[in-house]
Amino acid sequence: MTYSLKLQILLYLVFFLPFSLFAQNLSPEKTILRTYEWTYQGKTYSLENDFSRAALSHYRSLPRHSQYGLFTAEHPAFPVLKPMVRELKTFCKNAGFTEWETAGFVIAFVQSLEYQKETTSPEYPKYPIETLVDQGGDCEDTAILLASLLRDMGISSILLNPRGHMATGVAVSGLKGSYLTWEGRKYYYVETTSPNWKIGQIPEEYNSEMTIYTIPGIAATKDLAWNASPGFHPNTQLQLAFVRGKNNAHGTNGNGPAYTWSVRLEGSPSTLSQIKSVGYLHLNGTFQEDSQNDFTTRYSAQNGFQTQLIGHDAPSLKVKVTFKDGRVEEFACEGEDRTSMAMNP
Repeated sequence: MTYSLKLQILLYLVFFLPFSLFAQNLSPEKTILRTYEWTYQGKTYSLENDFSRAALSHYRSLPRHSQYGLFTAEHPAFPVLKPMVRELKTFCKNAGFTEWETAGFVIAFVQSLEYQKETTSPEYPKYPIETLVDQGGDCEDTAILLASLLRDMGISSILLNPRGHMATGVAVSGLKGSYLTWEGRKYYYVETTSPNWKIGQIPEEYNSEMTIYTIPGIAATKDLAWNASPGFHPNTQLQLAFVRGKNNAHGTNGNGPAYTWSVRLEGSPSTLSQIKSVGYLHLNGTFQEDSQNDFTTRYSAQNGFQTQLIGHDAPSLKVKVTFKDGRVEEFACEGEDRTSMAMNP
C-alpha cells in the first residue's frame, strides 16, 4: 500500500466518515414503525405499519373540539389508514370471516391497545394516527379509531356518547345484544377500552341515554369526507372545502336536523404558507355563530384555517384571504354537499 493511498484512507476516517455519520443523524426518519399484536378466536395476529411523520405532525397541529365524528375524517394529502385496512382485510379474507366476525376481528385489535387515561384539560380527542402511534388512548380515542377502521372496512359505524364516556356502535346482522336504532339500522354497542367485551355487551354504568355522533364517509348517510374540485391543483390553487356531519346534540327544534359544518382552505403546505390570515363572515342567521359585523380570523395555515359551524342549512359565507404580499381576496360561497371552490393564490 502506497503512502498516498494510506493518506487518503486516513483523511477519510478522520474527516469524511465522521461528517457523513453526523449528517445522517441530522436527517430524521420520515416514518415511524409500530408493531401490534392481538388475539381473536384463539389465534394470535401481528401487524407492522409505517406512519408518516409529516402526517402525524399535521394531525397533531389541528385544533381540538367536541364534534367527535369529524376526528374520523382524513385529509386527502395525509391518508393514514389505507395500508393498515388493506392488511386487516387480507387477514379476514384468508380466515373466511363473516361480516360480524370481521367486525369482531377489528374490535379485538383496537381493544388490545393500552388504555391511557386523559391527563389534559379540557379533553384532547385524538385522530386515528395519534392513537395508533401512541399505541393507546382513552375511551373517545379508541372509539374514534374503531369507527374509522370499520368505516374503511365497509362496515357502518357511529360514535355513542353515554354521559362521561365514549363507545362505538356497529351495524352488523345476525347478532343479539344491546343496540340503538339509527336511521332504520341497528347499531350494536361496542366497548373499546379493554379486551374481551363482545359486540352488544354494555357496562351497566353506561346503560343510559346516549348522544350519537355520525361518521363522515358512510354511504348510508349524507355525511361527507373532505373532497376536491375536479382539476384542483394544490400546488398552485386553494380550495374552500365543506364537510357536513349531523349534530344530534342540538336536536331538531322544528327547523330540521342540525348539522356541524367544518370549513377549511385546502392546498399544499407551500401554497398555504403564502397566506397571512383568513376571515369568515357568516351570512346565515340559523348558525350558532350568527351574522357578524366584522370578519373573524380563524386559526393558522397549519390546520387550513379551519372553523366549525353549527346550523340547519348549508353555510352561506363571505371569505376574506389576506396574503403575506399584501393582496386581499374576497369571495362569497354557498356550501352544499360536495361543494368546493378553487382560487389562484
